[in-house]
Amino acid sequence: MARPDRRVVLITGDGSLQLTAQEISRMLATGQRPIILVLNNGGYTVERAVDGPHQPYNDIDNWRYAELPSVFARNAPINSHVVATEGELARVFAGLSGTPDRLTIIEVQLDPSDLPAGMPRWGRETSALDYQVRLSMNPPRLPWGGLPGQTAS
Repeated sequence: MARPDRRVVLITGDGSLQLTAQEISRMLATGQRPIILVLNNGGYTVERAVDGPHQPYNDIDNWRYAELPSVFARNAPINSHVVATEGELARVFAGLSGTPDRLTIIEVQLDPSDLPAGMPRWGRETSALDYQVRLSMNPPRLPWGGLPGQTAS
């Protein structure tokens, strides 16, 4: 809002967007033109790393994210894309230049198990801390020395 001449890029997960989808409506109503990338991996991947990949409460309904702006403002000019490969995403990015003249939303479809390299270990350590349990394999190595009363095995 303060710098309409600047390109604003929002990167959000599908779960996070489902909690705040009405903000797209406000963006359109106030004439904002961000580029929104929705990382659609079918749920709460960070939580999958903590509580296990098969907990059903970490799966969410698969909305048609690229269509959301048209739901909130039928006649607002928007660009929407759905991509599933790096090449498709690169082609969309190649078509974006300068300050966008309309809201652009890009749904990036990802595998639910697509995690950053360190996320599985972080998830195990966080789970151990959350539930105050001792891990039989790969004990947590938290920067502050581990959980109270535990020694390394």
